[in-house]
Amino acid sequence: MTEAKKAEVKKQETKKAEKPVTQERSDQRSGAQRSEASLAAKTSGSQSSKGTFRRSRADDNVVFVGKKPTMSYVMAVITQFNNDQTEVHVKSRGRSISRAVDVAEAVRNKFMKDLKSTVNVSTDEITDNEGRRLNISVIDIKLAK
Repeated sequence: MTEAKKAEVKKQETKKAEKPVTQERSDQRSGAQRSEASLAAKTSGSQSSKGTFRRSRADDNVVFVGKKPTMSYVMAVITQFNNDQTEVHVKSRGRSISRAVDVAEAVRNKFMKDLKSTVNVSTDEITDNEGRRLNISVIDIKLAK
């Protein structure tokens, strides 16, 4: 990569850091779902001496699915159930929704056949760096013993 290209990439990253993406929640959800989603969107917990955040106990039963391999999230869900959780929420947005469904189905069909599942689908509205409003699909799969 040339020096000019590196400087351009660095300049774009600086612009992104200056304009954070804001999130607005859809009015389609009930008050409890909105407050739960806002808790998931915010960083909760206390800051450690190294500057990283630790999650509070309230968020321990939530697994946020992203780009990692499916089995990583399956193990996270199983670990939560082994730590005496009676229910675990598998949450995902956008392109990761299919992976969240795969995680829930793998846990239900291969590891813990007695689980009940409830699925909530909603839409988040976000504003990007250019000020455009975008709708992003959200899924919350509740797995309960």
